[in-house]
Amino acid sequence: MPDGVLSRQKMEGVRYGLNKPDFSADPHRIPYVTIDSSLCRKCGNCHDHCHTSAITHNHSGFMAIDPIRCLNCGQCLIHCPHGAIIETRSALSELDAALDNSETHVIALIAPSVSKMISDSFLPRGKSIPRGRLVHALRAIGFSMVWDIESGADTAVSLETDKLIDRISRGDMSTVFTSCCPSFVKYAETSDCRSLTALSEIKSPVAITAERARTVCSTEHNVSPSHITTVAIMPCIAKKYESLLPRNMSGGKPDTNIVLTVREIAHLLKERGIDLSQPTAHDDDLRPDQMRNDHTRFADSDGVMDSILRTLTDRLNLESVPKLRAVHGRKGIKSATVNVYGKKIRFAVAEGMEAARILHADASQHISQYQLIEVLACPGGCSHGGGRIVHQGLMSSAKRTLVRIAKILFPQKKTRKCA
Repeated sequence: MPDGVLSRQKMEGVRYGLNKPDFSADPHRIPYVTIDSSLCRKCGNCHDHCHTSAITHNHSGFMAIDPIRCLNCGQCLIHCPHGAIIETRSALSELDAALDNSETHVIALIAPSVSKMISDSFLPRGKSIPRGRLVHALRAIGFSMVWDIESGADTAVSLETDKLIDRISRGDMSTVFTSCCPSFVKYAETSDCRSLTALSEIKSPVAITAERARTVCSTEHNVSPSHITTVAIMPCIAKKYESLLPRNMSGGKPDTNIVLTVREIAHLLKERGIDLSQPTAHDDDLRPDQMRNDHTRFADSDGVMDSILRTLTDRLNLESVPKLRAVHGRKGIKSATVNVYGKKIRFAVAEGMEAARILHADASQHISQYQLIEVLACPGGCSHGGGRIVHQGLMSSAKRTLVRIAKILFPQKKTRKCA
C-alpha cells in the first residue's frame, strides 16, 4: 500500500465497517453510522447535531445511535471531535472485484460537487481539481465510463415540473415533497405522519442516471446488463440508503449497484497510486464520457427547486424566473409564488431538519400553504453532506464549540408536532 495510505478500517480520517448493505433487507433499519464507545468522550457534540433525537446516552452513559430514528445524514460523524463515530457500510471490496473482472463494465456516476469536494483530500483548502482530471483518474483505475449525474437531475426536474402542472390543471392543490434528499425521505417514511405525507414518486437523479447509463452501455457496447456495475460517488452517506428504496430499483434490483462517499473514492485513488494534486494533459478534457461541457439547467441553478422554477418558466412562457426568498420569521425556509392557470402556486425550500419539521408538520395537518417543497436535510445543502472530507484540528474544534455555545444562548423554539 502506498505511503500515507492506511487500511480501509480508516479512510480519510474516518473509521469504517466494511459491510456492504443488503438490498433485500429493510433499508429503514440498516445502520449506516454507529458510535464506538471506547472512543466516545460523552461530550454530546453528536447529539447537538442530530435533529431527530436518534442519539442518546445508553445504559453506560455513552452516546448511542438508534438506527431506525437515524436519518443517515452523517452530520454527527463530521462534527465528532474524537473520531468516535464509524461509517458502518462500505462496498469497496465489491468494487475491487468489479474493476478486476475483465467481463464487467464499471460505470462511475459523479455528483456535481464531487470534483470540488475531493480536492480537500489532495490540495490546500480552497483549491479545486478540474473535472477532467478526476474523470481520467477514474478511467485509469478501471472505470469504463464516467457519467455526470446532472443529466439525471435535469430529467428528474423535468418530470417533477410536468407532474406539478398536471395536478394543478386537475385542481389538485395538495402538498408534495420532492424526494431528492434521502435523509428527509427516511424521516417522512418513518415518522408518525408517514400516511399523511405525499412524497414524489419520481426516481432520484442518481437512479435515473444509473438506469440510463446501463441502457446506453448495454446498447452501444453490446454488453449484458448483468455485466454492468454502476457506482455513484456522492457527498452523502444517506445515498447508500436511497439506493435500496423500491422507487430507485428496476426489476427488483437497485439501479445503482454501489454508492461511495467522497472519502471512499479519495482513499481508493490513493491506494491505486493516483495523485490528483498534479496537473495533467486531461484537465480540460471530459471526452469520451457522458460529462457535460455545456452547463445543464441544473448546474446553472441553485438546487432542485430553483431548477424547477426555471423549467416552469419555460413551460409557461413567463417573463422572468421567480426568485426564492427567505420567509420572515421562519429560519431556514425560502419560498416563491408562481401563477399557474390562474392559480397562485407556492413553492418552498427548507434547509436543515428544524425547518423541514415545520413544513412537514403543517403538511401533515393539512394547513400547508405550499404545493411543492424541497428539503435539504444538511445545513448548507448537499455539499456539506456527511460523506465529505473531514478536517480535524484546532479550527474545527473551535467552530464546533462556538456552535454549541450559540445553541445554549439562543435556543430554537420547539416545532409543532403532528396531530
